[in-house]
Amino acid sequence: NLYKEQGNYAKAYQLLDSSYKIYAANYGPNNILSLNCKIDLATIYIYLEEYEKAKFILEGIKDIYQNYPNSQVKVAEIQSNLSHVYNL
Repeated sequence: NLYKEQGNYAKAYQLLDSSYKIYAANYGPNNILSLNCKIDLATIYIYLEEYEKAKFILEGIKDIYQNYPNSQVKVAEIQSNLSHVYNL
């Protein structure tokens, strides 16, 4: 989050991508930790104005999250992020 707050989105992306790969390798790509990391990656894509990449990630994980119990808040977060992508 530090790099994101500083506006160094390329560095933030690099670290998040590495984190996602570690989570996915150890827990699987649909594990909640992996999915949370993907939300952060999509957010970075939005900051980098790579909206199609963000949309692809968010639409893909929204359906997965809907299968988790008590995930309404995360689904709402994903939908909020998607609304930003669709409005651009």
